[in-house]
Amino acid sequence: MRAQRRFAQPMLSLHERGLDPVDRSVAGLWEGDLIVGPHNRPAIGTLVERQTRYVKLLHLSEHNLIELHAALVRHCESCGGP
Repeated sequence: MRAQRRFAQPMLSLHERGLDPVDRSVAGLWEGDLIVGPHNRPAIGTLVERQTRYVKLLHLSEHNLIELHAALVRHCESCGGP
């Protein structure tokens, strides 16, 4: 059985996004990622500000898109931004 595609459209490479991946001259641009523990149980969302490399960690009680979105919204509402 073939694995099902996770996204409807292919993702863009960093080099196709219009911003040089090594250029960190502009403040306020954030990158996000997801860290998943053993057996896909615990998960942590990460936000990293590109210029300063400031890191914010978001606790996720579930490993899914809905929980990640809810954690990002809660975080942004509580501090006025990433």
